[in-house]
Amino acid sequence: MLNASAGLMARVPPPIHIIFAIVFVQLGAAAAVNLFPAIGPQGAVALRVGFTAIILCGVLRPSLQPLMHKSGLVIYIYGAMIAGMNICFYEALSRIPLAIAVSIAFMGPLVLAIASSRKLHEFVWVVLALVGIGLMLPEIGISLDPVGVGFALLDALGWIGFIVLSKRISNICPGNSGLALGMGVAAVIMLPFGLMVADKLIAQPYLLVLGFVVSMFSTAIPFTLEFEALKKITPRVYGVLVTLEPCFAVVVGAVILGDQIEARALLAIGCVFVASLGATLFNKGHGGG
Repeated sequence: MLNASAGLMARVPPPIHIIFAIVFVQLGAAAAVNLFPAIGPQGAVALRVGFTAIILCGVLRPSLQPLMHKSGLVIYIYGAMIAGMNICFYEALSRIPLAIAVSIAFMGPLVLAIASSRKLHEFVWVVLALVGIGLMLPEIGISLDPVGVGFALLDALGWIGFIVLSKRISNICPGNSGLALGMGVAAVIMLPFGLMVADKLIAQPYLLVLGFVVSMFSTAIPFTLEFEALKKITPRVYGVLVTLEPCFAVVVGAVILGDQIEARALLAIGCVFVASLGATLFNKGHGGG
């Protein structure tokens, strides 16, 4: 299915890839919350990553040859980073609200966007996005679990590495095979956590179905879209575009999880949207960072 749609994906503008990825990620995160009471965040990550690796490797059938070379070390690091990011995000999500966890996590891409800004208008969009995200963050220690915030910050650091390594891996592996190999590495890392909850999965088979849905929405579809987009846009543009993530998290949290959307959050959404739109419209080209 993914191979058949490769030509269509190549013709779709990269920002559209990112937007669709954002929608799927937030729906998947909302669904994953239902797994936590039964198998915990780490068990949920094991299901999510495991199913995604099976799907991507089964469809793309990547060659294992890159893993045998010296350059394959990057793929192993990439896979470990995917596993770590997933664990940190779900641990944060189990402690703090969805929109807040997403807002903190995506400070990583914004930091990268600031570091790569060279012109005044580029810096303005990044600062505006930062203001929008800042408006969503209540005081840590008052209404937020500090441990949850800490996990979200670790996830933010992981996102910086993910963005940088995605470009390198696309030069090592053809197509999306690098993503499939990295996900396979992540699945092996998470296998022990999956085995720890195997008895619960056998007793409650519906958890496997939910885990498959989460993997498709949270990882397989959005990671493929983002991996494709990162081949064509700069880290700066990607970093600002993904600041739409907290906006969608607020909406999904309100509609699906019953979270309240306050005026402050609506103002934040406006700031982030304008920043993302500005970065897209004023981008002069797609290519290196």
